[in-house]
Amino acid sequence: MGKTYESVGAMPCGNTVVLGGIDSAILKEATVCHQGAICQTFKHMKFAVAPVVQVAIKAKKAVDIEKLDKGLKKLSKVDQLVLI
Repeated sequence: MGKTYESVGAMPCGNTVVLGGIDSAILKEATVCHQGAICQTFKHMKFAVAPVVQVAIKAKKAVDIEKLDKGLKKLSKVDQLVLI
């Protein structure tokens, strides 16, 4: 993300936007539309690939385990090929 944010009232198709504050309502994927609008959901994308690398990681300090867990869960939401 960029260093600055700019609030916009509308965004045409084909552009990328960042929506803040909705990450707790979305699990992996979602279709977002204006309340009351008729909107079509996207087809579920099926990947023909699978994770090929496995890595064991641990926090450097025991107090950072919670931060590591939170970060890995966020990564898993964004990338469907990440398995925890």
